[in-house]
This record gives sequence, structure tokens and C-alpha cells, in this order.
Amino acid sequence: MSNYCPTCLRPKSRCLCSFVRNVQHRTPVFILQHSKERLHPKGTAKLAQLCLSNCTLISGKAFDKTVREITSKYRPLLLWPSDPSLQASENMASDENDVSERKPIALIAIDGTWKKANKIYLSHPQLQSLPKLNIEGRENQYRHRKSPSDQHLSTLEAIYHGLNKLEGHTESDVQQEALFTELLDAQQTMIEHWFDGFEPPNQQ
Repeated sequence: MSNYCPTCLRPKSRCLCSFVRNVQHRTPVFILQHSKERLHPKGTAKLAQLCLSNCTLISGKAFDKTVREITSKYRPLLLWPSDPSLQASENMASDENDVSERKPIALIAIDGTWKKANKIYLSHPQLQSLPKLNIEGRENQYRHRKSPSDQHLSTLEAIYHGLNKLEGHTESDVQQEALFTELLDAQQTMIEHWFDGFEPPNQQ
């Protein structure tokens, strides 16, 4: 009998499944994950994939074919820091004119340590040429892994902010509540139990 959960691929003693929340969204999400991150016990990409209704996680080191396949079907926006002049405008992200003649938008996130993620980005010219979705200015709530600054988000947090930018509104809009908060709830619940002896909550 395997000691690994067949769903989240973690050891059964560290199974993520009890933290999963059901998050419905329109925009397809693709996570390009460094192969060494796949079984990292503190990674958030797998939790994000399990929560999201339309998310594909691909592990590896070379993603040229994957990026070509995504761009053949979608207009991808990359969740990556960039010069403001190179970022996708909100008009591009939300314009619905002639939608039947345009490819649907998708989000791409790169998952790994900052060093590994940066290596993937720099080794794939196709990724570098993609428009970037600006989610800068958000503070990292997942501080249990090393990052260059508080502005460098976990993969789950980056996707959360990206989806809010595309499908809802910014969290700074005090007139409305942010969408997809179940994602952050899932991460926070994992944090609370992960660093407290790891006792997964009972599923309802």
C-alpha cells in the first residue's frame, strides 16, 4: 500500500486534500512547475490546482511545447514582475468587443523557488515575450519559504490576485469584496495546521 495520497501526491501524513476549497472561475489557469518543486511539502501550486475548477499543472524544466500549445488556443497573460510599459493593460484583459473573433484569455504562473522560477523564465523566450499582468503591490501572506521580499507572492496568492484582476476587481476596492477568497482560506488553513503539528481538519 502506497504511503502517498493519489490525489495530492503528498505523503498521507501531509495530505493536502482536507484543505481544498471549491473555487469556480472562468479564466483557465496554467501552472508551469519546476520539476524539483513537484513534491515540495511547502509548495502551494498543488493546493491551488486542487481548489480551482479550471487549472492545469505541468511539471518539468522545458516548457516550449506547452507554451506553444497554450498560445495556440488562448491569449495568455503571465504572472511575472515586469516593467510597467510591458504589462498588459486592463483594457486588454477585460475588453469583450468582438469576443467571437478573439482567443480567450488564460493565466500562466511559474512555480518554484525564485531562483528556479527565474531560470525557467530566462530560458524560455516565449514566456519573456508574453504580456505580464500587473499584480504588484500585494503583500505576501505565505512567509514560510524564503523569498526576495514581501512583495514576492506564493503561487497560490499570485493566481488569486490575477483572477481578481481579470474577473472581479482589486481587493483595494472598498465598495466590493474580493472574489475567490476560498483560495486564501485554503492556504491559511494549511499554514495553521502545517506549522502546528500538522493535524488536518476534519472534512465535513
